[in-house]
Amino acid sequence: MNSIKLIRAILILVSVFLGIVAVDAQETTSNTNTITIDDMRSLDMWSTYETNASINISSDVSGLNISYNLKKEDSEVGIYRDIDFSTIPELSEIGFYFAGSGAPNTLEFILAYEDGSYFKYNRNKATNTSDYITLTPNQITYSGGGKLKRPWTEQVDFSKVKQMDFAIWNYPNGDDKLGKGYVIIGGIVGEEKPPLPPPPTLLERYSNIIIAVITGFFGVVGGYIISGRRQKEIQEESR
Repeated sequence: MNSIKLIRAILILVSVFLGIVAVDAQETTSNTNTITIDDMRSLDMWSTYETNASINISSDVSGLNISYNLKKEDSEVGIYRDIDFSTIPELSEIGFYFAGSGAPNTLEFILAYEDGSYFKYNRNKATNTSDYITLTPNQITYSGGGKLKRPWTEQVDFSKVKQMDFAIWNYPNGDDKLGKGYVIIGGIVGEEKPPLPPPPTLLERYSNIIIAVITGFFGVVGGYIISGRRQKEIQEESR
């Protein structure tokens, strides 16, 4: 009887150990690092443009303030700066805070490649609201420019970005309103892509098979011992 108990104890311990290994093999690291791309507290890197509109920019601890006056349908103002995303860790998403007041118009976030291809995210009638926007690459899609013919559904590749823009645009078909207003853009941050999990070890990869083999082995051994002891008991009883 002691041998059977020993086998069962060994089987339980081995199964628990390999089960823990199997669970560990399925876990991945979800921690990510937040990277400040621009705290928007300085005008040094930013330039402006306007079409049928006027623009004035200032900055303080709350961010970069874009004051605008859109005078005609389809007019726009914007700010832009050069930036090389290839010099920062690979990003999974990018985010920024904005708050505005005045005439509601379309807010655009634009990322451009060196060849002139540009990718946009826009939100209609947003410039008199506030929000924190988090964008993944598939939310910033190709909108024109560049030497290559790209599908309109192509998403941005952060590592190729060389310029970053914010624009305030009077979208003719979007019920935007001409007039004055302002938008404050807070700090721009990115979330670093989490590292890939390490490849599983042979023990982790084949843990289920190992458990099955060990279980079967000890099952056969246990059955053999029980059968032998039962036969011995029968022989003793028949005497």
